[in-house]
Amino acid sequence: DSQTVIGSNFGFDAWSVVLDIADVDLPGQNGADTTYWIGLSLEPTDGSNTFWENSTAGVIGYGEAYDDGLGGGFVIDSTLEGVYSFEGTCEPIGGGGGPGPLTTVYGINNGNLELIGFGVATPQNTEVFGSSPVTVNFENAGAIDPANPTTGYVLDNGGDFYSFDVVTGIYTALGNIPGDWVGMEFDQTTGILYALNGNSLYTIDPVAVTATLVGAMSMPATDFPIALAIDGNGVGYTYDLVTDTFHSVDLATAASTPIGNIGFVANFGQGMAWDPTTDTVYMAAFNGDTFQAEWRSVDLSTGMTTLIGPIVTTAATTQVAWASVGETLDPPTCPEPTFLTVTNITPTSVDLSWTGEPNASNGYIWSIFDAGANPTTDTPVVTGTTPSGTTSATATGLTSGMNYDFYVVADCGTVDGLSTHAGPVTFATPPACGDKFYDDGGPNGDYSNSANITTTIVPDVSGDVVTVTFLSFETEANWDALYVYDGPDATAPIISSGNPGTTGGFPPGGYWGSTIPGPFTSTHPSGALTFVFMSDGSFAYSGWEADITCAPVPPPNDEIANSIDVDEIGFPYTDPQVNMPAATTENGNPNGCDLTGANGVWYNFVPTGDGTATATIVTPGGASSVTFYTAPNENAVETDLTLVDQNTNQCAPGTSASINTVAGQAYYVFVLNNGAETDIVIDGTNLGIADNTIEGFSFYPNPTTTILNMNSVDNIESVALFNMLGQRVIDAQINATTSQLDVSSLSTGTYIMRVTANGQTGSYRVIKN
Repeated sequence: DSQTVIGSNFGFDAWSVVLDIADVDLPGQNGADTTYWIGLSLEPTDGSNTFWENSTAGVIGYGEAYDDGLGGGFVIDSTLEGVYSFEGTCEPIGGGGGPGPLTTVYGINNGNLELIGFGVATPQNTEVFGSSPVTVNFENAGAIDPANPTTGYVLDNGGDFYSFDVVTGIYTALGNIPGDWVGMEFDQTTGILYALNGNSLYTIDPVAVTATLVGAMSMPATDFPIALAIDGNGVGYTYDLVTDTFHSVDLATAASTPIGNIGFVANFGQGMAWDPTTDTVYMAAFNGDTFQAEWRSVDLSTGMTTLIGPIVTTAATTQVAWASVGETLDPPTCPEPTFLTVTNITPTSVDLSWTGEPNASNGYIWSIFDAGANPTTDTPVVTGTTPSGTTSATATGLTSGMNYDFYVVADCGTVDGLSTHAGPVTFATPPACGDKFYDDGGPNGDYSNSANITTTIVPDVSGDVVTVTFLSFETEANWDALYVYDGPDATAPIISSGNPGTTGGFPPGGYWGSTIPGPFTSTHPSGALTFVFMSDGSFAYSGWEADITCAPVPPPNDEIANSIDVDEIGFPYTDPQVNMPAATTENGNPNGCDLTGANGVWYNFVPTGDGTATATIVTPGGASSVTFYTAPNENAVETDLTLVDQNTNQCAPGTSASINTVAGQAYYVFVLNNGAETDIVIDGTNLGIADNTIEGFSFYPNPTTTILNMNSVDNIESVALFNMLGQRVIDAQINATTSQLDVSSLSTGTYIMRVTANGQTGSYRVIKN
């Protein structure tokens, strides 16, 4: 210490006094202010009065409190002001070269599978450290290793055992310890890891990945212990969901002793932790009455809890299933990028984007890994870099029908280094033609809870259509539903199951239960099918397996049952651009001609009088043949037919055939041309109504998408439209010289319009786009 006279005031010496105080550590607390009170006093050696004037007065309006030594105690004098200045060195919590203070509560939010952390006094200020890979089961038990307080271990209720690193947020699968685990914690006095499975206490060996039974707890078998905490004296604690009773647990014998009621209705997953800094046991509770996650302290003598505050996260419903106190981390010198997104997912590529980090002077490293891979040790499927300021990329070379994880690392240069991996964002490439289509659990796992997954399957070749054939199907009946849409997205028409909405509120029309749906074939111009799967938060099932095939659309008259009735349309008749290579093989053989293996199309007519008929392939390609057959009527099958026996109509290769016809006799024409699209023309004499026009009649536009405008000199009596199967799709009575016809509801294709005006009938070809 030192003191120096620096002047006088009112006859008194004024001293400058420097107090050399030994360094004092004043530990802070993560996420909260810590207040310390410092008292200073002077006692003159001669017993005289002493006035203490302070250095720079940085805050105005606070009176100085002093004791004048006259027995009146401390007095506030508003005319005296001063500010005490203290200097010291501040370090971020966790600094100093060794493990930081154990002041952060870590836990899993099963509401959105995020590994979170917060201060014991500030549960409303949560931070995300990673994402759990446990998607099918529930991650109900977890603990931070006090010997390495940035490392933890978790067990799910199926026994899968993982380690995780809070610095990177990365989980590593270690094996499986069978059991329905609900709580886990280290005894910090011994370093032994304990866990609860049902009403029994076990020790866990994280190296051997084994469990050893300590014993059954003393509570009734009907109770449901839900969490585990161990204090600094090596005493365990738990509470049960049935009676809401708090218990102590002897770690040596597993004997449990009821202490008292916890003071709230506990429901669903719960967590507990002992904080060595405050020597307090806390609960990461889920209150069944308020239906929210709450952070509560526990009175170990009574079991009663005190609400500190809600645990606030971005999840719609937060549910923290375990809690454990670990090291508070230094702020990163190179923070992670944020808001990772994936868009435009195709079977082999995906667009990536993220929000940049201002310190990323060297740009970014993005990577795609197989789902569940460790990005710090495993090899990425594809990776790349972008310069500073560029926060998007396209990943190519992916495989259809696979699940992937997307990560990004910021590169902040040689001084600040690399950030930890931001991510993952998990996505699935849609399956392609020839692939299997599974639920997100794959061929061997169950699907995820709380799923909302859209899968669009698009044909590889333009003009083909997708067919999905289910081989197995098992979802939770009335709760988890698969929706099918006939097109490239979920705005396309639904292929409804007829089921009502689910019990949990998903929309009607979904497929559920164990009845195999489908098969489903797209009728959309894109040829695509879209599937949307929605599941609730519990009871995942095995899902489904389906085959995906893609093929050209067969012509509409591919089957004889859909033969085009030509005389209903008019002659000469032309079927334009028939996709002959897409035709399928026949189901039987007519008399006089073997069609085994032939794939063609069918037409039929009944002539109005004796005459002739000719059918011609305009653009031959591959194997070609044209044959006429007699039939008992126009509802025949292949085996009802008999080849017309004429030299010009042979069961042999050829591009045209002709026959003599008899009035009133039903005829069928089979055309084969498996190597090319082609127009097919049928004409003759006395076959039916001629394809003619009406003088003074016109219509527009053609092609059209919605409205067909018609004008006529004479009165238009009626208009009918026929599809290429000869089916009447529109029939309108006009009785006017001008009119409009709405064709917007018709499918894309070619139609024949039959117009009657002033007793005359005309036939016109209309193209609907």
